[in-house]
Parts: sequence; structure tokens; C-alpha cells
Amino acid sequence: MNLRKVNGLTLLLIGGAFSFYMPQEASWKVQKKVQVTFSNNDVLGEFNNFKGTVVFDSRNLSKSSFNFEIDAASAATENAMQTNHLKNSDWLHVEKYPVIRFVSNSFTPLGKSFEVKGILSLHGVEKEITAPFEFSEDGKKATIKSSFSFNRVAFGVGSATDGVDQTMHVDVSLPLKK
Repeated sequence: MNLRKVNGLTLLLIGGAFSFYMPQEASWKVQKKVQVTFSNNDVLGEFNNFKGTVVFDSRNLSKSSFNFEIDAASAATENAMQTNHLKNSDWLHVEKYPVIRFVSNSFTPLGKSFEVKGILSLHGVEKEITAPFEFSEDGKKATIKSSFSFNRVAFGVGSATDGVDQTMHVDVSLPLKK
């Protein structure tokens, strides 16, 4: 076979392969061992029912998105009476507002970590929040870890005069898999 034909055929195959190459979205499946804890000076608890979608590529943040839902009724503390009170109409009012939702709208790199801005829907109130997070990837597995705070009263959870710390701290650990 002629060397020019072989080189030409090789270039054609390589060129064809590159022309059909389309980068895949960095979609991740949220695994079962999600940890979402909340705390302030008066309460420590966790949410036990979480679902969400993660599309994240640290090299292409404009194509990234987070969409998370928490079953508000899955809130639990170490005290059954406190857990029941947390779920009633004075606080989370889980019968009227069964889902806590976060939908991202932008990402910013912060050195080795990132920041996500998005809409938190809690207790019938929607507000933009910003949360820093770390994304660690190991092949087809990854973890998102975030710690942030917000004012619960701004979301209508409890009242400013109830004597309970208004700042809620949230810690999230999301194991992911491709």
C-alpha cells in the first residue's frame, strides 16, 4: 500500500474522530450516604431524606448545576419532643411546606474550592443564598462538602422573639458517582 494513502487514511480517521467528539456533561448521581446536618446554639439535627442532581465540571462552571430537595418531614434531632416541635407549624410546618429546595444559578472558583449561588426555598420563602463548597474527585467518584449559615427568621422559621438562636449552620456531605 502506498505510504501517502496510509497517511491520508490515518489523518481522515483521526480528523473524523475529532469531529464527532462531543464532551460529555459531568453528570453525577447522588449516592445514599448523604449527610445534611443543621445546628445552632439550641438544636442539633439532621435531614434523612435527600435527593438531587449534580452536573459539575470545575473546568466548565457555566454548564454546572445543582438541584437538591430535602423532605422536611425527615428532620430529626436526638430528642423526640424537640423533633416533633421542629416539624409543627411554629417551625418547619412540614404539612404545609413538605420540601426544602435549592437550585443553583451560578458558580465561582475560589482557589481550590468553589462558591455556589442559588435559590433556597424554605417554609414558603425563596431567597438567594451563597455557599462555599469543596469538590474532590477520584475517578468515577466524588464528594461535595459544604458548610454555610443563614438566618432562619428571614425564611419565616420561628420568630425573632422565640428566644432561639436565629443563625442556622448547615453542613453537607454528598457522595457522588458517575
